[in-house]
Amino acid sequence: MRKKIKTNNIYWLYGKHPVDSAINNTSRIIYKILVTKNTNQLIDKYKAIIQDKNIEVEVLTNTEISEEIDIQESVHQGVAIQVKKLEFTSIEKLLKTVNENSTILFLDQITDPQNIGAIIRSSLGFNVDAVITTKDNAPSENSTLVKSSAGAFEYIPYIQVTNISRTLNELKENGYWIASIVQNGNCSIKEIAKFDKLALVMGSEGKGVRDINLKQSDMTAKIEMSSKLESLNVSNATAIVLHQLYISNNK
Repeated sequence: MRKKIKTNNIYWLYGKHPVDSAINNTSRIIYKILVTKNTNQLIDKYKAIIQDKNIEVEVLTNTEISEEIDIQESVHQGVAIQVKKLEFTSIEKLLKTVNENSTILFLDQITDPQNIGAIIRSSLGFNVDAVITTKDNAPSENSTLVKSSAGAFEYIPYIQVTNISRTLNELKENGYWIASIVQNGNCSIKEIAKFDKLALVMGSEGKGVRDINLKQSDMTAKIEMSSKLESLNVSNATAIVLHQLYISNNK
């Protein structure tokens, strides 16, 4: 029986897109790769990287991979890698890397890793500089979250902070305008697009943005939509907001 490494910082990442992106991420530490005979071409494709990182390779059946990582065959797609969680970037380091036009996204107590993964994917597509959430009441990096991002997780900072309100205040001190997206916002998404540095706050579907974070907001904005529907899934709502900002900023 193979010896399994057990630690909170090491986990199995699976699926073709997440694995492909992780292998190409120079910051990602990888210990082992599991493939089947049908997905073995990945070994040839990334031979140099595998040798350079000294990654252990094992060819198994779909069933054996499922048993090893405790996931159904249809989910892992015949490939899995054992990885170490990425190191968090600090807010201070993040602010040194952003451009004059910057959007940073805050997720206020959004707990579903699939929603967060989808949000990270949209964030990468619409030029968000980082996705920030809390250390408590939000998932840390895990296989579901990363797979749901379809590989985008490797390319955009996912930062967990102790206190969102305090971090928002820090961004205000660095020239950011804070906009919370709420159902009865006082302006449209187009109106907040005029700010070069923008911190967006998205709340959970049930409670929305908490009062402590609303107090830090310079404005609240809403998605203009038909009265036939009360609300949207948070990942869909975030994608709409980010797309509208992207279109407004790239006209």
